[in-house]
Amino acid sequence: VSSVCEDHGGRIWAGTFGRGLYALVGNRFEPVEVSPQAGNVSAIRATRDDTLWCGTFGEGLFRRQPDGHFVPYSISGSGVRVLFEARDGTLWVGTTDRGVVGLSGESRQHWTDHEGLSDNHVFAFAQDRQGDLWIGTLKGLNRLSHGQITRFYRKDGLGADAIRTVFVDSSGTLWIGSVGGGLTRYKNGHFSSIGTREGLWSDWVEQIQEDGQQNLWLGTSAGIV
Repeated sequence: VSSVCEDHGGRIWAGTFGRGLYALVGNRFEPVEVSPQAGNVSAIRATRDDTLWCGTFGEGLFRRQPDGHFVPYSISGSGVRVLFEARDGTLWVGTTDRGVVGLSGESRQHWTDHEGLSDNHVFAFAQDRQGDLWIGTLKGLNRLSHGQITRFYRKDGLGADAIRTVFVDSSGTLWIGSVGGGLTRYKNGHFSSIGTREGLWSDWVEQIQEDGQQNLWLGTSAGIV
């Protein structure tokens, strides 16, 4: 299972590598065809307008129609790694080799290394209280603010350059999970990191979530912390 999403009707969707998309019907998951070739579903997102989006490896992006069928939605690149909806309703698509695509109505934005992105393989998005979009890539962290990209690397204080996840907590603090660099916090313009040397189970952090008591939960290569 690569991605899980709950739509506005309360239905649970699960994307898998190799077996496509599933929907929870009653008490069991049933397969749902995205396309005959779309076996690797890497990202699912239900946007505020009640549209279900499905990103795949190799077949690109799909949008679910009101009749329940999925239709391809043309973007640059065929590999979709992550989908994220910003507060203004823009759907941000992170691809495996063509950078970032932002979809808003009929308009779209496209950011690659030619426009200043640190790398075209995108793993994660988060939006901070100021509305800035943070983009984690295979080679560095990026902040998109007012049409300008600022890049950050290990030399700037990150635990590592290969970013797997980014998360803004309830206090507005940005947290970054990386491969080999553990967990990094960005607060008041400064980075600080913790890893196995400080007691973290693993330096490979894939997911970050916050519970109702403001505790952070981490998905790592050594389990949940």
